[in-house]
Amino acid sequence: MNILPEIAALAGEMSEWRRHIHAYPETAFEESATAAFVADKLRSFGLEVHTGLARTGVVGVLHGGKGTHPAPRAIGLRADLDALHIQEHSGVPHASRHVGRMHACGHDGHTTMLLGAARAMARRKAVDGTVYFIFQPAEENEGGGRVMVEEGLFERFPMRAVYGMHNWPGMPAGTFAMRAGPLMGAYDIFEIVGTGKGAHAAMAYAGKDPMLFAAQAINALQTIVSKRRYPALVNSPAETQYAIAAAAAVVGAEHVDTDPTPEMGSEDFAFMLQAKPGCYVWLGAGRGADTPNIHSPQYDFNDDVLPIGASYWVTLAEQQLAG
Repeated sequence: MNILPEIAALAGEMSEWRRHIHAYPETAFEESATAAFVADKLRSFGLEVHTGLARTGVVGVLHGGKGTHPAPRAIGLRADLDALHIQEHSGVPHASRHVGRMHACGHDGHTTMLLGAARAMARRKAVDGTVYFIFQPAEENEGGGRVMVEEGLFERFPMRAVYGMHNWPGMPAGTFAMRAGPLMGAYDIFEIVGTGKGAHAAMAYAGKDPMLFAAQAINALQTIVSKRRYPALVNSPAETQYAIAAAAAVVGAEHVDTDPTPEMGSEDFAFMLQAKPGCYVWLGAGRGADTPNIHSPQYDFNDDVLPIGASYWVTLAEQQLAG
C-alpha cells in the first residue's frame, strides 16, 4: 500500500472532518453548511474558491507550475456533498443530528477524501497545470451533476477530463474497480395513477375496482426496460487507463479489477461524462461480510479507506500533470 506521506500525516484529521460532515447531513440543494465547511477548508489550503454553482456547489482551483501550458493541462476531480432522507440507526457516536437525514451513501467520505487530496497537492506542489476540485450537490435523485454542467461548469473551468469515485462496501478495503465503457445504469422515474369508482358491495358491477388494474400493472411493469432520468455512466478508454495506473500505484495492480461487472445503480456523474472524457471508479470500503450496504440506516463510511482514496486522487493528478 503506497499511502503518500502527506496523506498519512493527515489521516486523523480527515477522520474528524468526515465524522463532522456525517453528523450534520444535508440533502439535495440544501447543503449550505457542508458547502461552507468545504469552502473554508479549501481557502485555508490556499486554493482559489468558487461557490454558488448549482446553488450549493463548490469548486476549488489549484494552479501548479509556471502556468505556461494551455487549458488542456487541466483536469477535474469530483466528489458529492449530499445526504439522503433516511433516519440513521448506525449507533455510532457521530450519528446524524438531523432527524430524517443521513449520510447513508458515503458522500461524507467522498468529500473528505477530495479535501485531503486538495490539501496534500497544495503542499506537494508537484503538478504543472490546473486541478479543479469539484464538490457537487444533489447527486441523490435530483441531478446536481446535470445542473452544474448546464450552469457552465466546463465553460468556467476548462478541463481536459473529469474523474469521479464512489466507495463500494461490497469490495474489500484496499481494492479498486473500474472499466472502460458502461459501468452503471440509466435511471428514470414516472407515476401511474389508477382511478376507480365506488359501489355497493352487492352491486360491484356498478363500480370500477382500481385494485385489479393495479395488480395487473405491477406484473406488466416488471417486463418494461427501465428508462433515462440519469443516463448510463460510460467511462472513456484513455482516462480509464490513467485511473488504472493511479490505482495500481497506490494499492498494487493485483488489487485493481479492470473488468468488473457493471451495476444497475445509477450516478449523475454520467452527465459530466457526456460532456467530457473521464473515468469513474469504485473504491473498496468493505469491513467484512457483515458490512451494511449503501442506503442502509446502519451504514457508516469506513474511515480506514480515507487515506487510500485521497492518495489515489493525488497520484491520478500528479501522473497526468507532472512538470
